[in-house]
Amino acid sequence: MTLQTLAAFLFAASCQAAFLDFDILPSSTLPTGTPNNVASVLTNQLNGQGIVFGRAGLSAGVAVVTVGTLDYSSPNSIVGLDAAGDIPATASGDIYFYFVVPGTSTPGVTDSVSFQIGDSCCDTDSVLIRAYSLGDALLNEQLIEGTSFQPYSLAMSGIHRIEIENVSPHNSGHALDNLFFNDPVATPEPSTFALLAAGLLLLVKNRTR
Repeated sequence: MTLQTLAAFLFAASCQAAFLDFDILPSSTLPTGTPNNVASVLTNQLNGQGIVFGRAGLSAGVAVVTVGTLDYSSPNSIVGLDAAGDIPATASGDIYFYFVVPGTSTPGVTDSVSFQIGDSCCDTDSVLIRAYSLGDALLNEQLIEGTSFQPYSLAMSGIHRIEIENVSPHNSGHALDNLFFNDPVATPEPSTFALLAAGLLLLVKNRTR
């Protein structure tokens, strides 16, 4: 294996990722109350891509909605459900999700996650976003505020779950759209640079024999 082939292989292996815009999924048209399309509720339906929505006792998942002010990339986005499975007033519910090894229920971690959060209405929304490890340690906390959709991005090893808490002083809505994450694995993988370094050392060692 040449140096160029090794580098290309390692780069390709590190670039597997999922992108969810929710646009082809069934949706509801209500920003408040019980979703009017039961098929719009997401919990573990997307575990094939490595993600599960909701948190026991706090949230029954998310609802895919088609609501103009909650749309970042037409036509759909997702909003948080409460423990009873309803959308709190004007889509003000907290959003919870965690990562699994794709196609399984095995808890997983990723090293990169990003999305758009907010709405396109007329007031300032505030959300507090927390990232946790498999061991439930807080890895990162960010306050996102704005009068429109705002970008969120986190790149670090060991991200297992994300909590998005509505901390606005009003019952204003927020939605999540264009969710991107690198494929989750069962345990944190070595970084691309560490893999490349190890591969180069092995290649040099084999050539000197």
